[in-house]
Amino acid sequence: SQLHVAGRSYNIHHNVKVVAFGKAVCGMIKAAEDILRDHVTCGVASIPTGMTKHLMDETTPLASPPLNSRVVFYEGAKNNLPDEMAQHAAMEIYNLALSCSEKDILLVLMSGGGSALLPLPAPPLCLDDKRRAVSILAKAGASIKQLNTVRKHLSLVKGGHLAQAAYPAQVISLILSDVVGNPLDIISSGPTCPDQSTPQDCLDIISSLKVCEDLPGSVTQYLQLKRHRASEEHTFGHIHNVIVGSNQ
Repeated sequence: SQLHVAGRSYNIHHNVKVVAFGKAVCGMIKAAEDILRDHVTCGVASIPTGMTKHLMDETTPLASPPLNSRVVFYEGAKNNLPDEMAQHAAMEIYNLALSCSEKDILLVLMSGGGSALLPLPAPPLCLDDKRRAVSILAKAGASIKQLNTVRKHLSLVKGGHLAQAAYPAQVISLILSDVVGNPLDIISSGPTCPDQSTPQDCLDIISSLKVCEDLPGSVTQYLQLKRHRASEEHTFGHIHNVIVGSNQ
């Protein structure tokens, strides 16, 4: 059997793993499982707190995944803020990506709210370090682009790292965009997109907003150490990013 996605074809034979994060991914998961059926072997989804109860409403049956779904759902990010439940879901998503082999296809489904639902700080940082840093930057007037630049460099999965974790599997990323212009590296902080920014860019943002002394010391220390490391070489030829919907 073959799966055709935006001009590319993939051989499918019970080799599709699904990860999803965002406010609208339940409907995307249902559509994917309706089409792929038992070719989906497993999956993990990070959805907003209260979403499961909402989907039990009989007025939204089209958005509800099948009862025998092979995707495990985790709720978190109450009030659209990253929390421990969302972090647990993000770790499960990361581990599933790491488990992929060259014979697998990782189907990534993302929509608005995905960034808060995929918080996985890079060690030795903790979730509170990252939350405090983003909050301080936001209060200082950081733009969404600046916030996402910093988020990506403090994360194990954003800035293309999720897709890299799945290598050498083929990665298909279907994206519902809530960002004007649909910049792939900004939507959900670009977990399947190459990141052109650097740790120095993050330090420059922090300096320009004059918040260096306000941020957790662990964050600035991490960025300074990362700045001096040799940059990692990554390949993105195994990734196919497709915008399937936007507000344009």
